[in-house]
Amino acid sequence: MSALTVRQDAQGTYADRLGHTLVGDADIVPGAHEADDRVGHIALDGAGRGVGICRAWLDGDTLTVGSPGVHPDLRHTALRHALLRATCDAARLHGAQQLIMQAWGDTPAETQADTDLGLQAVTVTPIYRSRPA
Repeated sequence: MSALTVRQDAQGTYADRLGHTLVGDADIVPGAHEADDRVGHIALDGAGRGVGICRAWLDGDTLTVGSPGVHPDLRHTALRHALLRATCDAARLHGAQQLIMQAWGDTPAETQADTDLGLQAVTVTPIYRSRPA
C-alpha cells in the first residue's frame, strides 16, 4: 500500500463527520500546509490501512492540532486519545510548551476527554444541524 493511499484512508476517517471536508492529495502529502510530520501521527490497522490521523503544526514552542480523525468502527476505542497523546508527547520532545486545540464538531465526550488530557480547545467550531433528522 502506498504512503499516499495510507494518507488518503486516514483523511477519509473524517468523511462522515459534519463540518469536515475531504481534501485533495496535495493537501495531505507530508509537510502540506506546513504540517509537521515529526509530531503528527497516522494510525494503521493490521492490514496497513490508515484508520486514524492527528495532524499537527509546531511553531516554535506552540503546537497546534485539530480534531483527530478516527475510523467510525474504532471511535468506541481509545484511538483518539492515543493519537492526541502521541502527538503531544512528540511535540514536547521538540520543545512545545503551549497547545492550541482547534476542534470542529467534536462530541461533548470527546471534548471532555481532551480536557482530561489537560488539553484546552482554543478554537471550537460547533456544528449545527442544517436539515431535519
